[in-house]
Amino acid sequence: MTNNTIVIGIDHGYGNIKTAHTCFKSGVAAYDKEPTFKNNMLIYNDRYYIIGEEHKEFISDKMLDDDYYILTLAAVAREEMLYGEVRHKSMYACRS
Repeated sequence: MTNNTIVIGIDHGYGNIKTAHTCFKSGVAAYDKEPTFKNNMLIYNDRYYIIGEEHKEFISDKMLDDDYYILTLAAVAREEMLYGEVRHKSMYACRS
């Protein structure tokens, strides 16, 4: 960490999302209402996402799949939680 900058590398695999310190399944389940079970939940744009319940199906161009944006937010949130700081509380929140 230099000048309050954190560089977070993310490997967007088909089965798992990996960072230097975390690895989780690439599945995403989206809900309009807060789900009963909140483990691995990410909140973004007034929607609730449960992260890592299963693996995603193969897609040739991940840039066309909105789930990979959500998975990126989850990976960044998990890494920031390890550093003890979540900088974008208004943008997302993650519980694990």
